[in-house]
Amino acid sequence: MTPLERAFEQWDLLLEVTRLRKEELTRERGGSKGPLVVGEEAQELFSKAACVLGRILDRECPLPKMVFYPAISQLKGRFRRLSLGLGASLMGISGLVVYMVSVGQLSVTEGYYCALPILFVLPFPWSLYRRMGEYMDRGSYYLQEERTVVIYDLPRGRFLSYCAHELAFHLLRVEGPSWEFYGWGWARGVQRLVSEKLGEGALAAFLELMVGELRVALGWLSREGGKPLPSWVKRLPSPYHKPWWSAFWSGQREITSSLLGRALSTAHFQLLEAQDGPGVYKDYLDKRVDERWLFVSSDPREWLETGD
Repeated sequence: MTPLERAFEQWDLLLEVTRLRKEELTRERGGSKGPLVVGEEAQELFSKAACVLGRILDRECPLPKMVFYPAISQLKGRFRRLSLGLGASLMGISGLVVYMVSVGQLSVTEGYYCALPILFVLPFPWSLYRRMGEYMDRGSYYLQEERTVVIYDLPRGRFLSYCAHELAFHLLRVEGPSWEFYGWGWARGVQRLVSEKLGEGALAAFLELMVGELRVALGWLSREGGKPLPSWVKRLPSPYHKPWWSAFWSGQREITSSLLGRALSTAHFQLLEAQDGPGVYKDYLDKRVDERWLFVSSDPREWLETGD
């Protein structure tokens, strides 16, 4: 039996897990994620997330170095000035075009042709701000060799949640049994447990990503196995699935092979947790997870080729 066939045996369970996460997101989504984190508060919240993670996994979590960039605060100020300056300039040009049409120096048709570039340029600052803001909003990462967490001045809830994710990666790097494929899903699961304990909007920030990854995993399994994908799965909110009209404003995300590998790893550990409980994350660090349930590769195509 290939790992893919083994996953199909748990298709219904994976759908149920996804439905539960979607319901959690619906409950948590309306809450405030708090103000942007500033200054010394960042290190305090970072240490708080590390303490909670250590209690959940029953071990000390060594603190890595943290590099904190107040980039979002700076971005808001710069784009506010850019928007005001550009808006004032375009309004002046528009007024000049209207005046020239009114005195007969330009025909109405020529006025329209002059106005079209203005209408095209006007949304540019907001589009660029949304694209860069979205990138920074998901812009925490862990530098493996330096053992350093890099994170921006996110809203408080998202900041706490992302700290939990990168600290989980750090702990896995320090003492875990694996780093590549399995590590992503393990860190996602630990992030959920820590976010639940932290509160302050951390869980909602995390669930947006997990629900999107589960949707990616279900979509791929449906295509490969010929299983019908329920309509409610196709409507799940996801940062990785955007309608065409939002591509201009915030950038179109693609389902890359890297994203697919992360999504399948997340789905894998969510299935393990559903079967064995949240203790599976500590067991994985202690190297007590049943190897038969581990996927064989970070390349999903090998699921089809490798049997028992």
